[in-house]
Amino acid sequence: MTYHQKIFKNMPFPCLLFERREGDFVIKESNTQFCKITNSNEEELKGKLIEEVFPQNSFSLGSNEIVESFKIAFTSQEPHKIDVLRYDIYDKQNDSYQDKYWEIENIPLLDENHESEYILNVVRDITFDVLESERCNVLQYNFDTKTENHEEFIERITDGLFSLDLEGNFVSLNKGLIDIVETPESELLKMNFLPFCGQDHREIIVKKFNVAIGGKNQKFEANFISGKGRKMFLEISLVPLKNEGKITGLYGIAKDISRLKESENALSQSEIKFKSLVQEGSDLIGILDLEGKYKFVSETSYPVLGFAPEEFIGKMAFDFIHPEDKERVIKQFSELELKRQIEIQPFRFKNAKGEWRWIETKATNFANDPSVSGIVTNSRDVTEHINSQKAIKESEERYRSFFENSIDAVMVTIPDGRILAANPSACKMFQRTEKELCLMGRAAVTDPMDPRLAEALKLRRETGTASLELSFIRKDGSKFPGEITSSIFKDANGDLRSSMIIRDITERKATENNLLKLNKELKNYTKEILTANEGLEQFSYIVSHNLRAPIANIIGLANLLENNDQPEEIQKELFNETFTNIRRLDNVMQDLNETLKLKDDFSKKRESVNLESLTQSIIASNQNLIDTENVSITNNFGAIDKVYTVKSYLYSTFFNLISNSIKYRKPDVSPVIEIRTERLDDQVIIHFKDNGLGIDLEKKGDQIFGFYKRFHKHVEGRGLGLFMVKSQLVMLGGQIEVKSLLGHGTEFTIYLPNNK
Repeated sequence: MTYHQKIFKNMPFPCLLFERREGDFVIKESNTQFCKITNSNEEELKGKLIEEVFPQNSFSLGSNEIVESFKIAFTSQEPHKIDVLRYDIYDKQNDSYQDKYWEIENIPLLDENHESEYILNVVRDITFDVLESERCNVLQYNFDTKTENHEEFIERITDGLFSLDLEGNFVSLNKGLIDIVETPESELLKMNFLPFCGQDHREIIVKKFNVAIGGKNQKFEANFISGKGRKMFLEISLVPLKNEGKITGLYGIAKDISRLKESENALSQSEIKFKSLVQEGSDLIGILDLEGKYKFVSETSYPVLGFAPEEFIGKMAFDFIHPEDKERVIKQFSELELKRQIEIQPFRFKNAKGEWRWIETKATNFANDPSVSGIVTNSRDVTEHINSQKAIKESEERYRSFFENSIDAVMVTIPDGRILAANPSACKMFQRTEKELCLMGRAAVTDPMDPRLAEALKLRRETGTASLELSFIRKDGSKFPGEITSSIFKDANGDLRSSMIIRDITERKATENNLLKLNKELKNYTKEILTANEGLEQFSYIVSHNLRAPIANIIGLANLLENNDQPEEIQKELFNETFTNIRRLDNVMQDLNETLKLKDDFSKKRESVNLESLTQSIIASNQNLIDTENVSITNNFGAIDKVYTVKSYLYSTFFNLISNSIKYRKPDVSPVIEIRTERLDDQVIIHFKDNGLGIDLEKKGDQIFGFYKRFHKHVEGRGLGLFMVKSQLVMLGGQIEVKSLLGHGTEFTIYLPNNK
């Protein structure tokens, strides 16, 4: 049974389908409702004339009017309606006729050539309506002529009878109206009709009421609401009431037609559904003969394929199929000889533009059904789905290739730390099988002691992605630095997943460390160059001043000695002066040699120097002087007692500072020297404090560490010691500061890097 037949069989109204045979109209099919109300069955009705099935009695107006209506509809190809027809139904069991009135509509159904082929006979039993109308006419008559029987008559009527005054207030009513509006009589007689009007029809109802008050009978249908809130559809008749020619109110009849409207709506919805499924749906419906030629195509052929339905009629369906798919489709189509229904997997079908569209089809064999006599195909355009599946497959293949061949470790995880999949590089990197990684989870590869791990998880949780460096662990327990990028995403089922892409950056870190080391060495070399520059400047100063003066003196004295005429005493004095300048020149050369030794000593290997041993060694070498001058030297190396440095530089520094404290002591005051250390971050700090003469820093502060700078002339010296101290400390990467007050001693503070 086709979908059209199902709709026909289950229509809520009685229906017959007539076809024309040799000038007569005979019954082809009848629906369930028709058979029900006529106490007949489909087989006994099929193929008979209307008068053969329903014999006439003396009250029936005859089948001639029906046949005449058939002819009009068949010829005009337009529906023809008979509003009221008396046609009684014969009751076989009681051998009598049932009084029946019908509303009949004959609708022509056209064939493919737009010629009338069938007549759809739709009938509606209006017996109740006609009889009720007759009763209403009788009521109206009795109301006008026999007012004494008015109340008794009203009570017998099932429809709602009522009267209204000119304001619309209820004056009288019957039990039928009370039942319809579901409101007690005592309340109704105090009410106006307006509260019962449906909101959407209120304006129409009031307009009809005013027209009736104006003197014209009114009959209409509208929405109303009962006292219990039930929505209903009523047919209302309003007739003006006159007294001595003056309208004093209205008489009304209310008939509940809600069920009738529901049936009409159901029929309308059924028709709409049929149209939407077959004519306006997205699927392409077709009927093929057994050879595969189109007999019918739905109107959806145009939006789906760009062809009008008539362009398919009579053509072979297989001619539109791609050559590579045709053999498969024909083979599956042939299976319909043994099967009632088949599903044909997607194949390519040419549209009006010559493009290939992917179509999937369900075909059903209705060849033995005379109403169809063919193969019904239900086809759907699945091109977008096929293309999307192809794109997904290509994407999956690209992802799988990346996953399998990436040199980085790639893992698919759940945000809580479980690992779902790991690529070969991940297994190699962490020295575990994929199964081991999935069983152990994230904890198997990340370093729990790395404080950056919690920060990374928080960042990914808040932003959806994180990229940073972390410490990772191999199966053998060895740790290595890695660069990780991790993102949260949803899989096809909407479940949260996360990706982890990890790169081993051990070699890169080693390179970075080497670069840092080289950079540090470069800084040291730069510092050496700067120091060397300072040395060159000092050399330049020595050459231009300290060397030139004695040499010039020697040259002058030599010129004088060439004069033999000078007295012996003067010549002796000239010789003495010459030797003095030679000794002065020798001192300068020794100082230059000391300066040059700075470079040589700096290249010596650094070592761990014990400060206590170093100090005691210097004290021992100056023991006679210390004892003679009653020098007190105390030290406190509790904070740090060893320094990793060039020992000769540190020895020279300690020696010069201790010697200066003794040399520049106060007269008649025993020298006191305090040495102590402290640690500050990555620095070693050494303090030298004495109670000596002190230095006027306001006048001499910028000269303290200069070459040949002296501040106390009463003691022999050349002004080279503090210059050497600062030069050596700078070359060690340190610095020196001084605090002093004239007459109150001096404190030197040394800062050295704690390299080990």
